[in-house]
Amino acid sequence: MGQTRKYHWTGEDAKSAEDRALDTFAELMMERIKAIDKDWQKPWIEKGSFVMPRNLSGRPYNGINTFLLLLYSAKRKFDMPVFVTHNQIAYDLNNKSKLKDDKTEKPAVDLQPTEGENPGFVHILKGEKAFPVFLSIPMIKEKNTNKPITLSEYNNMTKEEQERYYVRSYTHVYNVYNLQQTNLKEARPELYDKIEAKFKELDKSGIVPMEEGQMFKFDPLDKMVAENKWICPVRFEENQGAYYSPSKNEIVFPPKKNFIDGESFYGNLLHEMTHSTGSKELFGRLDNKTGDKKFDYAREELVAEMSAAVVAHQYGFDKHIKDDSAAYLKSWLGSLKEDPSFLKTTLDDVKKAANFIGHRIEDMRLDVREIQTITVDVNEDGIPDMAISDALADKKQGENEREAVEEVAAKNPAVHRGR
Repeated sequence: MGQTRKYHWTGEDAKSAEDRALDTFAELMMERIKAIDKDWQKPWIEKGSFVMPRNLSGRPYNGINTFLLLLYSAKRKFDMPVFVTHNQIAYDLNNKSKLKDDKTEKPAVDLQPTEGENPGFVHILKGEKAFPVFLSIPMIKEKNTNKPITLSEYNNMTKEEQERYYVRSYTHVYNVYNLQQTNLKEARPELYDKIEAKFKELDKSGIVPMEEGQMFKFDPLDKMVAENKWICPVRFEENQGAYYSPSKNEIVFPPKKNFIDGESFYGNLLHEMTHSTGSKELFGRLDNKTGDKKFDYAREELVAEMSAAVVAHQYGFDKHIKDDSAAYLKSWLGSLKEDPSFLKTTLDDVKKAANFIGHRIEDMRLDVREIQTITVDVNEDGIPDMAISDALADKKQGENEREAVEEVAAKNPAVHRGR
């Protein structure tokens, strides 16, 4: 959590920008959980006309912000994936850009008026409110001299060299607006159409699962499991439920034919893969306990559900809530109402897990493409960069992851619906 906070004092109950953002996130999450509780056919993230929310440069937001912006977009029924800051609306979209630094992210399209265009003034529509996103900024300093270094310098060091430094993360809150919360379409219709076309093109860089009869086929995950390239073994058992065993560090999973569709198969597999990222060998999440076993278990289920939903949505398929997780809906609601900050640490873990799984899928995706096409031009591939270390660009566009999961088998291993 951020080391520094800015307070706007309005009295005794004044809150920081981060606390107000968490209240907004908690309210949005509670709305979604209640909607799922009433209709079990609803996925965590409903499909819209775009896959990933992006900033004006075309870079997708990362895990924690992705999930929340997708929920917000679904609630508001946005069909434009682009989110911008107040300054970008006031300056960049009005041809008064202050961007001069070569290191600053540039817009994905040329914002200059075309020949003959008579642009109107772009502004935020009356009554529209911004949505908060988090940007985590690392501060890295040498322990003895307190001399700071850049993140890229730190990443290029050996583990022995890195031990001489300490890393602290500062969380900043930035407010963004979807382009549909502005009058851009009316004020500059040509620019709006150009942005819309460009970002639809960027969305096509994601993988949409192929049909395999009545079942979806997602080659990167199939290949990862078949070649034992995940962080732990995935063992398929006909008459077993789906679970991750911390003691054995393995995933036990039913075969695809036991699921009603491919989306349920892959969604549940991503859920168990998320659990496995909590091992002490990776993020150590499963050993980080509060002493309340029921709370710890419920929280870990929420991390697994949200992480799987983020990754599934990125690659074009739905993730419905697991039967095993459904019992914790009211527990999640209670935790969110009682202490919205519960969501901050949960979303931090979601970010880490979703980013890690996404990177592994991208590695396998390249392997699959090499097999299918012989050569791959990585630079032109359009692969979304989900690494938080690479998400620290222009602050103006600021944005921003053992016992708890014991061997829990599904009640009905014969048919797994994942919802």
